[in-house]
Amino acid sequence: MLFFKNPKKEAVNEISRLGLIYSEETFLKRVEHSDITVVKLFITSGINLKAKDKYGHTALMIAAEKGHLGIVRALIEAHAELDELDPKGWSALMLAAREGHLEIVRALFSSGANINLTTTDGRTALMVAARNKHVAILRFLISKGADINARDNFGETALTRAIKDNNFEIVEVLKQSGAKE
Repeated sequence: MLFFKNPKKEAVNEISRLGLIYSEETFLKRVEHSDITVVKLFITSGINLKAKDKYGHTALMIAAEKGHLGIVRALIEAHAELDELDPKGWSALMLAAREGHLEIVRALFSSGANINLTTTDGRTALMVAARNKHVAILRFLISKGADINARDNFGETALTRAIKDNNFEIVEVLKQSGAKE
């Protein structure tokens, strides 16, 4: 008699053998703590990749914000939703841009993430990168066609905000790239 292995069941069993509770909450905590081995077990088990923490963040959002590139790649490979938004309208790409994680921004973009999504107050990843002085991310987003002249719900562009903040380096990059006030 032949026995076929069930990878999903084996992954759940391995998670239990590690003394962990099989739950979405545990999965999200393991993402937060960059435990890639356990995260991959959860992915193999078929865990809900759209599960959200108390802030409305998915595993991909958490990994992107925390700078866990290996986990971001594993979640992308498992077909996690790239453009899922939290209650404030933030995507994984926006969170990575805010925190300065260029390689994660690149990975998300190259996998199809939308660089022109807006938060509930109309801010884009480009605006977030500019506001947080992440020049390399700003340049990358511009090079990939991000809307350099988008206005948020307050009528500000990345350039007008950079001018108000006396952020001269960002002002220069934006003006050189054709941004208008």
